Amino acid sequence: MKLREISIRGFKCFGALDLPVASLTVLSGFNASGKSTALQSLLLMAQGLRTSPYAAHLPLNGPLVRLGTAGDVVARGFKGQVEFAFSSEQNKARWCFRTHGATDLAEGLEGESGDRERLSLIEQASGIVNPKPAFGSQRIRPYALDDDPWLDALRDIIFLGATRNSQLDVYPSPDDAEPIHADVGFEGQYAAWWYARSADNEVPPPRRHPKDPRITMRAQVDAWLGDLFPTAEASAETVRGAALTKLVFRMGRSSEWLRPANIGYGLSYAFPLIVALLAAREGQIVVVDSPEAHLHPRAQSRMGQMLAHFATVGIQILVETHSDHVLSGIRLAVRNRLLDPNEVAIHFFSGAKGEAESGVVSPLIDVNGSLSAWPEGFFDQADNDLMELTQPA
Repeated sequence: MKLREISIRGFKCFGALDLPVASLTVLSGFNASGKSTALQSLLLMAQGLRTSPYAAHLPLNGPLVRLGTAGDVVARGFKGQVEFAFSSEQNKARWCFRTHGATDLAEGLEGESGDRERLSLIEQASGIVNPKPAFGSQRIRPYALDDDPWLDALRDIIFLGATRNSQLDVYPSPDDAEPIHADVGFEGQYAAWWYARSADNEVPPPRRHPKDPRITMRAQVDAWLGDLFPTAEASAETVRGAALTKLVFRMGRSSEWLRPANIGYGLSYAFPLIVALLAAREGQIVVVDSPEAHLHPRAQSRMGQMLAHFATVGIQILVETHSDHVLSGIRLAVRNRLLDPNEVAIHFFSGAKGEAESGVVSPLIDVNGSLSAWPEGFFDQADNDLMELTQPA
């Protein structure tokens, strides 16, 4: 069951946004144009489903996002209720909110000071064909659609942000007794723990590197790391008597093992994403911000191809990126018939929002990796970008 559309009303910079989503969705565009806002709507609902599943209010600050107060998240000048809806091929989950104690969302600051920090649920519905009853303000059970696999999919989102905990000697284990499967943490802080506990597990064949037949998680992490950093290897072990894991890397079998801070940021940035992609369950959604960080341009292109590969094996990926090389890698994967162009959605956020416009342009990609449009400001069509598409797979 794949996410197919994100719909937003009255949230932050968007009065209205309906964003198509595919197996691999790329969000690019200018700074402060709404890319993060589009993803935050999804992460905010996942946060609510995880941390306050039966609360009367949506937690704006938690382990996935920290957005401040209701006055910070209600679109300026918006008159109406804040709405989030997430659709798959079969189901739709929809929530409507208002600021607590406020009658006018355009102001959004009435009531006691404590009330400004939360959004109250007005109603919720799920299911396109046979929707369940919405809950009115007098009967609030915000997330009480029990045994709904679509809500489970939203709750179990894996989010990897733009920053990483890369200077540590040892890394923590998740605080939850039953953590979200393969959730490496928004800073990648739990990746070493997931790796250590699953290093000898067998990786399903579709997720294995096409040039490396070895079957274990340990071997496949090294294989995919090697695509980005030739000869790189990782290792991790739990610290006896503590809920901590030591992570080390080396560049080749004859090299010594080094902690992340002493081997370059690129490895420690890419490692959590590779672990998450290999460990995720089929149907899980992975949201990643700036996967290109600290990577050489050629490795950025390889990162795009790697994301395309995992988007074909049952994982849905939403990526926010400023890298034309990541985009080139994805286009190359389509051109090489590794990814169906219908399973790629590309959105350029220009920030030019009119009264009835979202400021989002969505060029289509064809079987040759070419785009139907190249909006002004949508990367540079430089010669080296075109050369990337002529490189062999």
